[in-house]
Amino acid sequence: QSASSAKMVANMQMRWRDAFAAIRAAKQALARGNQELVTALLVELPKEDYWALRMHFVKAAYPKIFKDKSDAKTMLAAAVEIPSLDSAQQGEITRMAEQYRSSYWDICESMITINESVAFAESDGKIMTKDDMKRSIEEEKLKFQRSELNDRIRMRLRMVLNEDQIKQVPGLRPTVTASAEK
Repeated sequence: QSASSAKMVANMQMRWRDAFAAIRAAKQALARGNQELVTALLVELPKEDYWALRMHFVKAAYPKIFKDKSDAKTMLAAAVEIPSLDSAQQGEITRMAEQYRSSYWDICESMITINESVAFAESDGKIMTKDDMKRSIEEEKLKFQRSELNDRIRMRLRMVLNEDQIKQVPGLRPTVTASAEK
């Protein structure tokens, strides 16, 4: 009976592996088709419509890239609107926001490139290939870089703003010790 149970378990594992491979292949084919269609459309569009379509596509195709709970855009937007900022603070926050936007987008672009490459990857019916692992590691590195970027912005905001101004920025705690005391 144990030999028949082992065979049944092995058959079930093989069916699950085959089902996973089939789902992955279908998902890749769909992503590849979508990517090829959008790429063809982007070539034909006027420049003024290019970014609107591309942004809509990448946000729909790769939503996990844009679900970043630690994104500092909201803090920067709130900080720049603080009425008590002097001109030096205003200039520094504006520069910080521009640098942040550029660096953040560069990281997102790299993540998009990794995700786009998955659609054209060869899986050979395997659950995970070496290339899949490399892409996954690279994506995790990029997530870490993005997290570090967000943390640096928070730190820089704390350095530029005074205690009263910090309180006007949602999610920005005055100091680490102050947050530990709560």
